[in-house]
Amino acid sequence: MSIQELKKDLHKQIDALHNETALQFLHEAAVDYNSRGKQDIFHSLTLEQRLRLDLAVKQSAEGSTIPHEAAMPLISKWRNK
Repeated sequence: MSIQELKKDLHKQIDALHNETALQFLHEAAVDYNSRGKQDIFHSLTLEQRLRLDLAVKQSAEGSTIPHEAAMPLISKWRNK
């Protein structure tokens, strides 16, 4: 997909969105990206953060993760200790 096609589709997706929280998230992401000189956030991570992110992506690809629905009760239980 070309840049122009991506922009056109992104505009279409945004126009169809009616969730204020989602729109705020997209807006903040775009503003943040543009304010950093159009650099991806990955470049601002420390080496340790990058390694942890790489591990998380690997675990996700291998299916070694806990679904959100299963994790939330565990987190709630942990918080109440």
